[in-house]
Amino acid sequence: MTEQELKDKLIEFRRWLEDEGHPQGTIDHRMHGACRFALFLAGQPLHYGERSPAGWCCR
Repeated sequence: MTEQELKDKLIEFRRWLEDEGHPQGTIDHRMHGACRFALFLAGQPLHYGERSPAGWCCR
């Protein structure tokens, strides 16, 4: 994946988060957001309220 493709995916992910109503602000949400972005890139986006699969996140 090129740098531009990654930037485009990040923009797409941020829009998806807004559409899903995900909260923003605390460090916990940002750390969990990194996991959600990885799952989004893997084609397995989590919807609001869903927890990450085992082994995907620090939670």
